[in-house]
Amino acid sequence: MKIKKKRLEEKSIDTEIIDLSEIQNINESSYGLYPTVGENLDFINTNNLKIEFLYRKLDQFSWQYCNKGFFNFKNYIPKIITTFN
Repeated sequence: MKIKKKRLEEKSIDTEIIDLSEIQNINESSYGLYPTVGENLDFINTNNLKIEFLYRKLDQFSWQYCNKGFFNFKNYIPKIITTFN
């Protein structure tokens, strides 16, 4: 997490890392990376948290190939890499 925070701060983006137990204390709209794995999105939606998501272009492009499991997805990895080189 510290590496991501440092990268954002290098781009003059003010960041704060909070403990999960403090997340419900957020009263204002916040920005966060879209939770791509696990039950994180369900947690955010269930607790009515005001989080506006930031999306990486790599993720947005790759999601179109994520519909039939990893073994199908891996066939598209060369195309994805070529697109972002």
